[in-house]
Amino acid sequence: MARPVAIVTGAAHGIGRACAARLASDGYVVVSTDIDDAVHAQAVEGRIETHELDAADIAAGRSLVDDVARRLGGVDALVNNAGYTERRSIEQLETAEWRRMLDVHVRGPLFLIQAVARDLIRRGASGAIVNMTSIRAIVAEPGQLHYCAAKGALHALAPALAPELGRHNVRINNVAPGLVATRMTASVRADPESLSLRLPRLPMGRYAEPSEVAACVAHLLSDEARAISGQTLAADGGYLAG
Repeated sequence: MARPVAIVTGAAHGIGRACAARLASDGYVVVSTDIDDAVHAQAVEGRIETHELDAADIAAGRSLVDDVARRLGGVDALVNNAGYTERRSIEQLETAEWRRMLDVHVRGPLFLIQAVARDLIRRGASGAIVNMTSIRAIVAEPGQLHYCAAKGALHALAPALAPELGRHNVRINNVAPGLVATRMTASVRADPESLSLRLPRLPMGRYAEPSEVAACVAHLLSDEARAISGQTLAADGGYLAG
């Protein structure tokens, strides 16, 4: 039996890298993408294909799906993980920064979903998609207006698309990480004052590891979750419940 094929975006570091490694160990042929392919190629381990891709580039995303489908027979799973954050007050926010945030987190992922869905429907194959949202789609933090708005829009795609894709036996869900020990949070974790403000919000008392978030993604992509679609799994250590 042919191994299933998964595309993981933003996979050079952190959660994306952990997702690519986990899915490879679960038996997927992993097509791993990142905007910085030089760093990316050095970061991954094992039998993982690497490609340079700006998640905001819709044409490049469609081309990648077409290429993978032609060479490997199709795309069975997609993890829309690529993303970034930055802090801007409402007084500081510029239109270019607003557009870039939405392009990376919403427009690019949406049309990558469309390309993968078209491939699955054409083949009459079942498949699964996971969008990496954030607790910031649900509970905002000051100074992250455009990030929270973009993650909120990404968050809405799963329940909006689940009924339509479900008719084709394609599932779509979200994983919403909380505070995770990645490069993105390194400066906060290195600052005792900033850390002291965040740790009390975590009932488990620690930042999650990227591999723990990847385990949630792997579950939602697996047949064990074949009855789950349009849902959000918060990998947040109890943050939202606290």
